[in-house]
Amino acid sequence: MLKTAQSDAFLAILLRIGHVTSRSPRRLVIAATMTSGLLMAAGLAAASHVHSEELGSDGYRRPGQLAEAEPRRPAYPTAARVQGARTIGAVRYTARDSDHFCTASVVDSPHRNLLLTAAHCVYDSEDGPARGLAFTPMAEDGRTPLGVWKLGRVFVAQGWKDAEDEDEDFAFVTVEPLGGRNVQDVTGANRVAVDPGYTNQVRVIGYPNSSDSPIGCDVTGRRAMPHQMRFDCNGYSEGTSGSPWLRDYDARSGSGTVVGVLGGHQAGGDIHWTSYGAYPGRELDRVYSEAKRG
Repeated sequence: MLKTAQSDAFLAILLRIGHVTSRSPRRLVIAATMTSGLLMAAGLAAASHVHSEELGSDGYRRPGQLAEAEPRRPAYPTAARVQGARTIGAVRYTARDSDHFCTASVVDSPHRNLLLTAAHCVYDSEDGPARGLAFTPMAEDGRTPLGVWKLGRVFVAQGWKDAEDEDEDFAFVTVEPLGGRNVQDVTGANRVAVDPGYTNQVRVIGYPNSSDSPIGCDVTGRRAMPHQMRFDCNGYSEGTSGSPWLRDYDARSGSGTVVGVLGGHQAGGDIHWTSYGAYPGRELDRVYSEAKRG
């Protein structure tokens, strides 16, 4: 990650003009690197207003660190810390000191070994599927009561493979057995709704990078644009990509029916009070069927 004050200025400008998103770390680095020379030539890096945007130490905007040029925060609800759900967990690299960077959920499958998350968390159109990933269901305060599960094959839509089509920002990932058991046998699973309609009452649970515990918000998912849904709740910053939108959530089992996945437009959203997700239609159903066959 670029850490100099000058590179922070580049990142701030890029975030404002919408060329990259605050929830897409890989794109942020690449775009900043490619564009820095042009910005220097234009003299934009020295503009005093750039420094009014405060970024975190890793170069990404955090809740409460909003640029003056951004719209004023609407009076939406704010996500609160919630008890961990058995079917939902954080995604991280298997390295012991790795921080989590996305969220995923267990979904029902014949082999009892599937997760659903955002495609931008696990697949790059140039580099292919991510390797060396792990899933920690119900993780909380650094504890992993249900284990650390290694991830295997990644299934995404062809439109994501070819061009990272934001309308196909969803992925199914297999989970390797742990101690002779499959992940669904330990956690239970969520159902997956195909073509559920744009408007749904949902609970969205995810793991922001800034915390080792999950947050949740009860909201109404609705249509944002063709093939994209949105919900409005403060607090869904980096790390919450891949969070399931759960209809009919049952707190005792920690499961419900997935009607969306945080991602899609702007890789989930440029501002943390509005989040997006690709509509789960025919293409999601096709990928899900392929993943269930293994």
